[in-house]
Amino acid sequence: LISILPTLQRLVSIGLDSKNTICVWDWKKGRVLATTPGHTDRIFDVSWDLHQPNKMISCGVKHIKFWSLCGNTLTAKRGVFGKTGELQTILCLACARDEITYSGALNGDIYVWKGINLVRTVHNAHGVSMHDWN
Repeated sequence: LISILPTLQRLVSIGLDSKNTICVWDWKKGRVLATTPGHTDRIFDVSWDLHQPNKMISCGVKHIKFWSLCGNTLTAKRGVFGKTGELQTILCLACARDEITYSGALNGDIYVWKGINLVRTVHNAHGVSMHDWN
């Protein structure tokens, strides 16, 4: 998986190793800026938050993580599902203004996040799972 943040010449990639390693690159210079284990389970999508250039989100098998890049360090916070939705596999992401993230779940629901907290579920938005084909 790859996501590009062209304004800051950054690219993020997810490896298919056992740790689903995340690497942030300066794509013009071809060098790694930061690297860290992504998650023990498979990651299906990663996206830069275009409104917060040092933030990105990854998602996959029963998880969503909100990442901050500071220097050469990536720090993750797991998404908090609370009682608003069920913990399930998240397949795709889209970022919006004001720390809002939309994610597509395996069961066809769309989850709306504010920061790391799930604030709304759109039930049965699709009858089946959805994918982002960017």
